[in-house]
Amino acid sequence: MQLRQAQRSRFTAPIEMALREQLEALNQGQLVHVHLAATRDGYGGSVRVTLPATSAQEFETDWQGTDSTRFPARLRAAVTALATLGLSGQYQLNHTAGVLTVQKQI
Repeated sequence: MQLRQAQRSRFTAPIEMALREQLEALNQGQLVHVHLAATRDGYGGSVRVTLPATSAQEFETDWQGTDSTRFPARLRAAVTALATLGLSGQYQLNHTAGVLTVQKQI
């Protein structure tokens, strides 16, 4: 499924900062953890995403939902943060109970 990156999200900046701090580990394919402060846990989920090498605002995902507005906001913000950092390729994203994990598929 083709989806758009987050236009605005309160999660994008903290995710981007955490990923920037762990960029070397991320680029080596290590599992990176980001702890998100939020009043609610939000939608959890595990998806594989593919970010194009171009600066396109869309990404590909294996998410099986039928309504693109129901794609988890924290996962969409993670995709946007990855793209803002100039990263592309395939990533495995997981969000459970306020903890986001990101791993580059090498």
